[in-house]
Amino acid sequence: MGIAGADRFLNCVLHRSDRDVLLSFAVMLIAVIGVPGLIIWQVVSMYIDNEFMPHSILEFYIYILFMSMLIAFFAFWLTFALHRHHERDVEWTASLTEYAEGQGKNTIAMEALSEEMEKAMNRKFFWIALALFVIFVVSNVLQGIFYLFMSDELALILENFTIAYIAICMSLTDLYVMDRIQKMDSIQSRFSQAFSDSMVDEVPVLGSMNERKHQRLWPHAILMVVTLGLYGLIYIIWVAHTMNDHIMKQWDYEREIVEWMMAKDNVDSIDVCVTPKKMNLIKMIYRFM
Repeated sequence: MGIAGADRFLNCVLHRSDRDVLLSFAVMLIAVIGVPGLIIWQVVSMYIDNEFMPHSILEFYIYILFMSMLIAFFAFWLTFALHRHHERDVEWTASLTEYAEGQGKNTIAMEALSEEMEKAMNRKFFWIALALFVIFVVSNVLQGIFYLFMSDELALILENFTIAYIAICMSLTDLYVMDRIQKMDSIQSRFSQAFSDSMVDEVPVLGSMNERKHQRLWPHAILMVVTLGLYGLIYIIWVAHTMNDHIMKQWDYEREIVEWMMAKDNVDSIDVCVTPKKMNLIKMIYRFM
């Protein structure tokens, strides 16, 4: 059972790229801030040069439609990345608990934390985010197709609705993802300490993951309200960085555990045969980008 537990853990390590998504800072910066900023800069520049707004409300409305779809995509992708990582966290805690149990260790604390990790997120939020994203994209595409048949008044109403939706969506996504990633980081830190404590009689001594200092979310929520959601465009960069940092910290700890297993069992290398998984459509799109 100990060997099975080790194999399961190592499979989890080797499959981490299937479950973890690192969000590129440069891509997030360009897509979430750069594109809207470029559009605004172009409009303002033309207004200054010509002393009048050369674009009609309908033309500017098209800018808003496609800009908002891009921002909505990254808001959804942040939620997608979080839920993918949570799936692996559940497997991660379960596999290490199984390994410790196979070694005849006390796993009561680890089992409790594994159960807490599993309950840390509800998958229905992911499906809600996906449904809202799909509805929003379809709505925007249809509006883009039929915009020539709209009056300026209707376009202005839909434009304001789109901006309000994006501001609310981005703000709620930022707060949700940051809250959950901090929760998962806390559970992982406590779990790694429980695992380390259960192996205290083994040589060499195994360390644990340090818990990241938690941020209070209410000041960020207030800033989002005061800035009408604009702060959410900036804060999402920090949220993505925090998630990346959490994921890479776990990778480092897993590498430490593998090296610890090798030293404990006095082996030069550990080989585990795995069947590669095919990429799903969303991952293929992400890697293409």
